[in-house]
Amino acid sequence: VVVASIPNVAAWPVRLALLRGAFDYTDVGLMDRTHLRWFTRASAHRLARSAGFEVERERYSPIEQPPGRPRRALPRATDVAVKVALRAWPGLMAQQFVLRLRPCD
Repeated sequence: VVVASIPNVAAWPVRLALLRGAFDYTDVGLMDRTHLRWFTRASAHRLARSAGFEVERERYSPIEQPPGRPRRALPRATDVAVKVALRAWPGLMAQQFVLRLRPCD
């Protein structure tokens, strides 16, 4: 079994930065300068298949953001909203894809 944590280049903060003409690395987080390659959900799945694995399970981690006014005022409601959005639009809302992989038969 392989567990891979893969950064999502199609997450909304990256898309927004690209619209502004920026692709700046940071010390931590999604744009961490230690990330060597970038993936979308589909390209991460293709990478796993091309390496001889099948995706057994997939989870998503939410985008790390400092708490704003809505989160401070309504923490439970914003937690629920984030979880709903993450399930509905993982390619847009996930900071990373966590894939549990098994070798193909």
